[in-house]
Amino acid sequence: MSEKVARTSDAPETQSAPPKTKESKSTTSDSHGGGHKHKKKKGKKGRRHKKHPDESKTAQPKNNYDTSIHTETGRPQFLQSRIQTRIEKAKKSNILDLSSQVSTSGFRFDLHEIPSEVFPTFKMSNLRELWLTNNQLAVLPYEICVLQNLKTLGLSGNKLSTLPPRIATLQLLERLIVDRNQISSLPQEINKFRHLRELRLDHNHLSVFMLEITEIRSLLRLGLSHNKLTEVPPEVRRLTRLIELDLDDNQITEIPYELGRLAMTLRHLGLANNLLAEKPPCIDELEHLDIIRLSGNRKGGYEVKDKESGEVLQGVNVPVRHDGYLELCEGMRVKNLETGVEEYRIENLEGHLACAREYNLEAGYFGHELFTEAREILQTKAKRLPWKSNNRALSNKFI
Repeated sequence: MSEKVARTSDAPETQSAPPKTKESKSTTSDSHGGGHKHKKKKGKKGRRHKKHPDESKTAQPKNNYDTSIHTETGRPQFLQSRIQTRIEKAKKSNILDLSSQVSTSGFRFDLHEIPSEVFPTFKMSNLRELWLTNNQLAVLPYEICVLQNLKTLGLSGNKLSTLPPRIATLQLLERLIVDRNQISSLPQEINKFRHLRELRLDHNHLSVFMLEITEIRSLLRLGLSHNKLTEVPPEVRRLTRLIELDLDDNQITEIPYELGRLAMTLRHLGLANNLLAEKPPCIDELEHLDIIRLSGNRKGGYEVKDKESGEVLQGVNVPVRHDGYLELCEGMRVKNLETGVEEYRIENLEGHLACAREYNLEAGYFGHELFTEAREILQTKAKRLPWKSNNRALSNKFI
């Protein structure tokens, strides 16, 4: 147990400054007969400015926001000005970003609806990306379908409970980012996407792995972590181009053997913090995996209690230590019957997937040659040093 030591300041106590004296002005003659004035000597802190009587009052903080209401949109003038500025930039870049900053010091739009002027402005344009992250959107309007050239739609961190069926009319869409919402269901029309490469539905309320998702044959990356899924359908084998599948932090008890049919493409598989009682057999078929996560898996039926209150923690299957790591071992004192001496024994957590640690160490950033070199490239880039690699494709990807 490390002890915290209070840090004390070694700086000496500040002494009061000596009283200031007025200096007289004088002129001296130089060798050329000219005169010049001596510069006034100032203390380290300089002479204080004598405040005007009106300045003695408490200064009020300046508010740069114009809170007057815009006559056409009904929004505050400062908000309307920000939106209009972003729209004007998007006309040149084809990327409209109306995301709110997460930090309290950053500007927040906090939009409850997409500004109506967006749709007529970009209806016939080549707007490629629309970002509405960290706002207060609860519904997507019907007009979203007029943005037919859209390739990326970012809706993370809103209050959406579903997606409109008309969203599937965006046939050029390649990335749909809808994580950190309140989505509990998806429209059946979602299977009509023909060019969608990335679908992010992490941190939502989905309880069913919809079969319509498995019909999006163009998918390369699928994120369904931190939901309430209990099973993975065998139809997942249809996603023959899938590179990344993230199913961490669900309630999955079994992985279908059909997942092994994705061996030729699948590189990243996340199954951590589920209810798997044994290693899925299909993992042996996925010989090209670069990253696999299995930690935190424990079969259902166990209770985890709060160590202080003793109350049963709902939805928790593996205890967590005070430092945030999973508590996968239990320590106990056992009396040796032969010697009569108490021994301290450590045993693995009952019901925990024993092979999880082995797989986590063998895959990903620890052992795979590709990621070892990728890590070195990123470290070199951080130090701003030149990097030479025989793997040109890898170098171009990370540099």
